[in-house]
Amino acid sequence: MLDLNNDEIKAEGNGGKFDPSKIFGYSVVEDNTIIKTLENVVISGFDIGATDGGAKFFDIKLKDSNGNETNMREYEPDSTRDDYAKKSKSQMTRLKHVVTKFVPEGTPLPAVATFPELWAAVKQLLITNQCNTKPVRVKLVYNDKGYLTIPKYVPFLESMTVPAADSKLKLNPGFDNLTRPTADKPSDVMSAAGAVVDDGDDLPF
Repeated sequence: MLDLNNDEIKAEGNGGKFDPSKIFGYSVVEDNTIIKTLENVVISGFDIGATDGGAKFFDIKLKDSNGNETNMREYEPDSTRDDYAKKSKSQMTRLKHVVTKFVPEGTPLPAVATFPELWAAVKQLLITNQCNTKPVRVKLVYNDKGYLTIPKYVPFLESMTVPAADSKLKLNPGFDNLTRPTADKPSDVMSAAGAVVDDGDDLPF
């Protein structure tokens, strides 16, 4: 029932109170600085589509232990650009990095002709290997707009079977952007790093 008499529904929102627990990954932040990696994250779904401008993309949706979601988005590299080879290799490196955290060693990996085909194959491989049941540790950084995001470089993911003391996900303040560069309004941060609108396919588990 859609009952507006419900006292839990506030006519003026949350009264201006900012709840950082609603932001994916916020638990790793203190005083606008990332101090640790995020643990017990699972892949919760996928989305393959295109923007209004026609740019094709692949989303891997990630959910933390509090149920908050964000996504790792990959765009199809533009084959007309001079940096196409570099962009292609970089994206394949990231996707291979993700896949190898969920499939047994020696598993044949996708070999296809186009990026949309690669994304579909990666999605199916992760679903087949029940990625939503295998929690991982995630490294986060700030982007230039002050939003928490998955790095564009590896490593950024590892299985939770790796003890924290042996983690290879190192936070390097000399290289990683660990301090928030802008003071965004909480609502702005939530729209970028909080729950993602689910227009795509959920995992069929």
